[in-house]
Amino acid sequence: MKKKTKIILIFFIFTNFFTVSTTFGGIEVFKKSDLNATSCGWPLSFIMQNQSWRDPPYPYRVPCFASPLENPTEFYWKYFAFDVAFFYLLVLILYYSIDMIVKIRQSKKQGHT
Repeated sequence: MKKKTKIILIFFIFTNFFTVSTTFGGIEVFKKSDLNATSCGWPLSFIMQNQSWRDPPYPYRVPCFASPLENPTEFYWKYFAFDVAFFYLLVLILYYSIDMIVKIRQSKKQGHT
């Protein structure tokens, strides 16, 4: 496999895991009505759950991956794809920026020797 293909595949897998990891912290709710539609994911919310059966003391941090049997869940694939693309572009820009800086520094070192 070519180096660029490996890099693209590794970045894609990384951004998928990173996008899913944005939901691990849960969200903080401040009143009962917030539990009716808890939305998780960043920058776009791609998981929506109804956790209104809970009666916690407020403010309370609810998990995003609560059981779908108890909590009606909607998963928005389109928003998930947009989030993955967003993080993928950020990682690519960062990678190519660092690569360009390293190449410039190497060419400067070779020019001065």
